[in-house]
Amino acid sequence: MNEMKVSLGDESLEKLIAHMRKTGDLLGQTTTSLDLLESKTKELESQAFLRSEGTIKDKEHLARTCSNVVENNAKIAQLRGEIQQLRWSLKISEIECDLFRSVNSNKRLERKLYEHLS
Repeated sequence: MNEMKVSLGDESLEKLIAHMRKTGDLLGQTTTSLDLLESKTKELESQAFLRSEGTIKDKEHLARTCSNVVENNAKIAQLRGEIQQLRWSLKISEIECDLFRSVNSNKRLERKLYEHLS
């Protein structure tokens, strides 16, 4: 990815923005992995359904409990957890950026007030 340098005058904020970019990239990759795994699981479930014998309900249950499907379900749950964690990480970083802007805004206003009163 093209890493852009943001001149904000505060190194910690620049690091935070770099972290947000990396987290966003990782979130995109994890979401793609989840989508692919869900598609593969549906495909495995369909194949198990077609291979099994019995009534429609029996075939559905056998397809959903196939070992490959159950294994993928655990991986899907793990990926969903990672996605949620990445989303919260981004949200926390967003809040930290907002706090930085708010604090610096107050400092600028105070400085302007002192300059005006001098």
